[in-house]
Amino acid sequence: MKRNKFFSPALMLEGIKQTRVVGICFAIISVLASCGYPLLRLISYASMDYDTLKAQPYFTIDIATFSMPIFLIQYIMPIVMIFLLFNFMNIRKASDFYHSIPLSKTCVYLTYTVTALIWSIVTVVVSTLLSFTIYALSLKTVINIEFIWPTIISSIILAMLVASIALLAKGLSGTIFTNIIITLIMFLPRVIILLYTTAINTSVKITDVSFMSLTDIYNNIIFAPFIYNNSFLIEKTAPILNASTQWYSLILAIIYFVIGFFIHKFRKSESAGKSAAYKGVQPVVRILIGSIPLLLISFSLACGLKVYTEFWLIGILVSLLAYFLYELITTKSAKKLLISIPFYLIAILANAIFIIACVSERNFILNDIPEPSEISSVSILYDNDYLNTVYINDNYYKYKTENIKFDD
Repeated sequence: MKRNKFFSPALMLEGIKQTRVVGICFAIISVLASCGYPLLRLISYASMDYDTLKAQPYFTIDIATFSMPIFLIQYIMPIVMIFLLFNFMNIRKASDFYHSIPLSKTCVYLTYTVTALIWSIVTVVVSTLLSFTIYALSLKTVINIEFIWPTIISSIILAMLVASIALLAKGLSGTIFTNIIITLIMFLPRVIILLYTTAINTSVKITDVSFMSLTDIYNNIIFAPFIYNNSFLIEKTAPILNASTQWYSLILAIIYFVIGFFIHKFRKSESAGKSAAYKGVQPVVRILIGSIPLLLISFSLACGLKVYTEFWLIGILVSLLAYFLYELITTKSAKKLLISIPFYLIAILANAIFIIACVSERNFILNDIPEPSEISSVSILYDNDYLNTVYINDNYYKYKTENIKFDD
């Protein structure tokens, strides 16, 4: 009978010991990244005489200088910790051992996940407070306290979401190579959403197409920093600090975590060392890998761009190479390689569906001409492509036109 069905403090301490070297290294990197810049400013100000210091302009900390260095380390740290702690799932003897100990699968899953998140939480809190303290000691620095707790909360939610993705990858496969591949593939749905909306907005200039707010690309905390730094999608508030972004990402992390729990619970020990822990995982991953190079061509076509023959050939060759090379590396079987050939058509079909969806949406928008009675007002919007992006936030044209509505 299994004891400790839900959580084991002893196993958590053992997990911390196993990962202490890597955890300390990540903590040092995070502290250096977050405290390096404010420390240099502090040293610089300390070396100035009174008159020189008085002439210096005030410096206001913002998301780029305060939150980003702390935030970015959480893209990697939780994945590495999950991979290390659950490494036994890739080794048959170690997997058999963990299946035989008087701890339930639920206990191991929850305990090791908590262990990985403890490292992330400690690293985030220490880095944030140290960085804030150094900024507070610096003269000529305007401190914005509102960055502190949102930075900590957002970084922890990011760690939870990334850890949940890594848990799914560990549960679905039994080799480090496939663990990494599946982890990367888990980001593909958001990329497809971004490519879809971008393709429509590029080919149809009269409207801004996006999904409902809960599935907008900037609401996923993994992609939020890149959207914030994109001059074509400037937000008044950094998405990673938005409550909607935090809530959406937290719910998504919980959903992934629960799915990962059931995948781990029913996973057999014999799956260790195999590329796929469940039937159907291998062909799905293979098809997705083959679809990615073709997706770039499909995106160009959906945008209405001309795709030259050489790019077609290069895209198809890269797609075929990725598709069959993945199968050969993971299965090491020429027979399975031959069997997989017909399934490549699914990758082509998936890209065809993407193009058809984009073209259909574009045509629907262009043909959807509203009646005069349906138009309440018309607003003038500034064109990011035309204006100088350096002055886009304070542009006079934008200031004079963004709130004008014509209803006559």
